[in-house]
Amino acid sequence: MMKHHLVMVVFAAAALCVPACAARERHDFVHITALGNEGFLIEAGEVVILVDGLYRGLEGYVVPTEVQRRTREKAEPPLDEVDLVLATHRHPDHFDAEVVGKHLVANPGAALITTPMAVDLLQADAGRFSAISPRVWAVYPEEGELELLDFTGFRVEVVNLHHGRNRAFPVENLGFVVHLNGVTLLHIGDTLADATELASLGLAKRGIDTAFVPYWHLLDAPGAREYLEAIRATTVVAMHLPAEDAPPAYFEPASDLESLTAMVEAAVPGVLVFAQVMEERTISVHPEKR
Repeated sequence: MMKHHLVMVVFAAAALCVPACAARERHDFVHITALGNEGFLIEAGEVVILVDGLYRGLEGYVVPTEVQRRTREKAEPPLDEVDLVLATHRHPDHFDAEVVGKHLVANPGAALITTPMAVDLLQADAGRFSAISPRVWAVYPEEGELELLDFTGFRVEVVNLHHGRNRAFPVENLGFVVHLNGVTLLHIGDTLADATELASLGLAKRGIDTAFVPYWHLLDAPGAREYLEAIRATTVVAMHLPAEDAPPAYFEPASDLESLTAMVEAAVPGVLVFAQVMEERTISVHPEKR
């Protein structure tokens, strides 16, 4: 577990060119455990990142079992060595204030980066929040800008990626570019940003090893090519497929989860799809492919 010494820098996306932790030890593999929806436990060397995995769930998507939820709240194995918790937005299939708060109390070595909206929910339990607040960062850059949070052992570029511009109830959504032990990861949350918006951020220049992308961006063949070109990742993980027992409308344009998964895999050859909660994959990192 690492102590979190932090420096924050705000910069315009177009002006940034950050090497992927070239001065730090490079690891050839990342180990990923699926936690449902857009939740993942990611390990590279001694650094462990938890993204969107501390939630209760939402109809149509994965809902953790009571045992799984309690394991996450208590920071029990395999979540006992988490250094950094990231939450892209406050929706209940990504974030739950009680689950997040309890995890941070049980895991005093972990920091949290999320949106101001999500932190507002954490603050509703004043007693718990007072115990974790020194390790909580509410970040929401202006569009077109990123904020760099430089911790001991890893750094995170935080980007504002909208969740739809005309929502009846707007919600802040973050993307994260995480540099850890020479590995660069991208997680874009539930963004509806298009390929042109992503390209303007210069993500293709980051040397991204693994990108976590909502499956709906991968189904339209011409659009998917543009989207992936804007990211230019060595490996793409398709995320946020519906639960197996979701209502039929959730699987459109397919008829069920199996056929929807097959459509995603056909649209993007080599894409990774995690079929089960707690499924694990070890992914090789190939910097020569960048």
